[in-house]
Amino acid sequence: MGGKVVCCSVSELNAYLQVGINATYINNGTWVEDKIQKIRAGRKEKFRIITSGRIISQKNPFLFNNIACYFNEFDQFEFVWAGDGEDREILAAKNITVTGWLNEKEIKKLVIGSNMYLSTARYEGLSYGVLEALTLNKPVLLSQCIGNMDVVKHGINGDLFKTESEAIVKILQYYNNRDMLRVMGDFSKSICETEFNVKLNFSYYRELYANTFNSIIPGKKWALA
Repeated sequence: MGGKVVCCSVSELNAYLQVGINATYINNGTWVEDKIQKIRAGRKEKFRIITSGRIISQKNPFLFNNIACYFNEFDQFEFVWAGDGEDREILAAKNITVTGWLNEKEIKKLVIGSNMYLSTARYEGLSYGVLEALTLNKPVLLSQCIGNMDVVKHGINGDLFKTESEAIVKILQYYNNRDMLRVMGDFSKSICETEFNVKLNFSYYRELYANTFNSIIPGKKWALA
């Protein structure tokens, strides 16, 4: 079978090209609508850092746990992992709450009630959890890896980090600059609207499929619904 390889982010595309695989890309996207802002969740007194997804090696729960451990003696911080998985026992720090699997509305309530979104992943395609955080006006602190690096505008809507200590320093900076977090959160949603909006990305896929079919079957016209 022939066909096209379509990556879901620029950095994933570059990884394919580096190993000699010809490809193109269309960003993953999510719905960006004002109606999701109708979900409300009271913000807790503590500074909440949240992530979501399966608790597996690829998401690096070991690093998440180590970062949380640094803040064990600071009562004003809490860490939440919304999800579950085979490596759940790694998240042993006393200030981490593992919620188990939740429905979409419950997770959005948790994210809205959080101060920032943290990803410790070793690699991504382009994380839907991160994209959802952008739509909910959250600044993001993400490990510097394929997928994550496409989402962050440095210092505008968040930051990338390479090491545990870098992540800790950034969290402390965010904690001490709450007004900055609100501004960064607004930029997060704006970036998602322009670059990771599923409505736009659907149209790109429709155009790609139509052009591909037309090139495979000369003279054949494919109508888009």
